Amino acid sequence: AVSQYYSDNLRNEVLKGMDERRRQGWLTGHAPFGYKNVSNKDEPIIPHPENSKTLARLFELFASGTHTFKSLADQMENEGFIYQPSQPKFHRRALSSILNNRFYIGELNHKGQVFQAKHRLVVDPLHFEAVQAILAGRNKRTGNPDIMLSGCTLRCAFCGYGIAGERIKRKLVS
Repeated sequence: AVSQYYSDNLRNEVLKGMDERRRQGWLTGHAPFGYKNVSNKDEPIIPHPENSKTLARLFELFASGTHTFKSLADQMENEGFIYQPSQPKFHRRALSSILNNRFYIGELNHKGQVFQAKHRLVVDPLHFEAVQAILAGRNKRTGNPDIMLSGCTLRCAFCGYGIAGERIKRKLVS
């Protein structure tokens, strides 16, 4: 019973400490790409010397509006920027995570609460907002390109609904 109380109390104290740290404007876990954790009480998260340049270039290129995730990954690879030593090329999930992370403009989001962060910014807030506008305007694939008319490309002149194509495979009954 005593060890259970100790365990529960320790959990509560750790959670209180993490909440206080967030209120102070500091992240409570591993630093995201472009930053690194250091053992400095005054500034525990600092820009990574190399990855911060990669991060700034990534936002700059995507904010231009001329890149897809694939072309952005190819461009970063051509310019010599790497994601991780074990995986040098940026993949789609990593790019999406990085480009949508509000930490880069000084916001800490936790369970619906937003805290103002104290770390040094690497990404220009104007570039970040331009990237968000581009990502919000992206068209989502609505169909399968292998199936003709599966993306509602035609509309009925009478009712206005989209005409969708489908492929039907039937087994021949002998």
